[in-house]
Amino acid sequence: MLNAITSFSYGLIIAGSFVLGSFLLWKNSKKEGLEPDAVFDWIILMLIFGIIFGRLVFIAEHFNVYSEDIFRWIHFIRFPGIASKGLIFGGLLASILYFRRRKQNIWIYLDLAVLPLLYVWFLAQTACMINGCVEASGFKMPAGFVLLGFKDMVRPVNLYYLMTILFQIYIFKYLKKIKFEDVLTIKSDDDKSRNKPRHGVVFLIFIILYFSSGLILENFLA
Repeated sequence: MLNAITSFSYGLIIAGSFVLGSFLLWKNSKKEGLEPDAVFDWIILMLIFGIIFGRLVFIAEHFNVYSEDIFRWIHFIRFPGIASKGLIFGGLLASILYFRRRKQNIWIYLDLAVLPLLYVWFLAQTACMINGCVEASGFKMPAGFVLLGFKDMVRPVNLYYLMTILFQIYIFKYLKKIKFEDVLTIKSDDDKSRNKPRHGVVFLIFIILYFSSGLILENFLA
């Protein structure tokens, strides 16, 4: 019964995070004067590609479990699991294909997606804490510390993830406040009216922080 409740809570929070992220992205895009219809189509495409690639990456990472039966690949309820790296890759691929077809500047939209992505990631990690999808790891104290009375401890990996995400949210909210894209304008001496914001820098900073923090935190996993 308890497992059913935690699984339901996990699914509910994940679904709610996607709804919240989609709404924030649509709201931010509308505020910037971008096309709301294009944003909704983009979100749906990102969701489809993200789930497919997220599932495939997760299966590849746990191939010894899923290789025996292809039924396990598609049965999300009995064999849940989606890799966040696959979600990011799938969403990015969907974005490239979509905006290339529409002949629009992809970087404007990707910059706007950073904060909604972080809120989705925060809620997903909260759901993981409830469902236990990220196990805590043991930490054995060095002999010198043991002699001083320190005991072995368990690293709360989920809390590490949440603290990391909150730190990144603070960074990107600050970058948004100072209009970081406008600060790094591409300037032209010939025609000042052609000066343009350097779109894409915020998203690239997000990608660097996302993967670097992920590599560090994976060392704490059980």
